[in-house]
Amino acid sequence: MDTVAQVVSTGERQICEYEREESGTLLAKEVRIVPYGSGEVLLVIRDVTQRKEMEEALKYTSYHDG
Repeated sequence: MDTVAQVVSTGERQICEYEREESGTLLAKEVRIVPYGSGEVLLVIRDVTQRKEMEEALKYTSYHDG
């Protein structure tokens, strides 16, 4: 079952993350799928590239000396 069908059938929101290459740059996206009325969903897609880069930088710093 795909994610949208799951949200429609269960009524529970889902949050997915994926990466996509655009113009040679890897971008991280977050998709929130929420029920919206009867048999409908609302998708909110946002760019979380900077957040992911900061998480990786913090992870790296936590394992290496300053």
